[in-house]
Amino acid sequence: MDLPVPPGFVVTTYAYQSFVRENRIQDLLNEMANKVDIGNYDELTVTSQEMQKLIREGQIPRVLETEILDEYNAMTQREGGKNLMVSVRSSAIHEDIMASFAGQYKTALNVPADKILGQYKNVLSSQFTPRSLSYYKDKGFNIQEMAMAVGVIAMVPAKASGIIYSRDPANPQEA
Repeated sequence: MDLPVPPGFVVTTYAYQSFVRENRIQDLLNEMANKVDIGNYDELTVTSQEMQKLIREGQIPRVLETEILDEYNAMTQREGGKNLMVSVRSSAIHEDIMASFAGQYKTALNVPADKILGQYKNVLSSQFTPRSLSYYKDKGFNIQEMAMAVGVIAMVPAKASGIIYSRDPANPQEA
């Protein structure tokens, strides 16, 4: 089967872990996530806003910032040198494998080069919305299991879209 796939790259979960480590916020995020009562909407909302603010106000480590922009520039050159608009979208560890996180996290579309880094942080912070916090805590996950990768994918004019699995997501070891 020959399916066209748009060019893109992934900012890994290791990059996320580097981001929270360099900003010294992992322990604070852990504490806030563990303490929040998802049954108390006001508390959940306040905690969610504080957690998202920690991510959005964090500094992307210089090496990571450089790598993201270098990958974007290389992708742009491979595609003919024009400035590409991209989507910046989540790819969390358990997303669509252990539970359906469909619609839980932010996706930014038609992102120009100068907005990629800001949208990267917005996507990371979306794992701490009230809806996302409630969902992953209700499913029994903990924050250490929620490291997020982010896909940066060239936008294409499309009539339809979808996903395809090359393996059963419930049993990926089976061929």
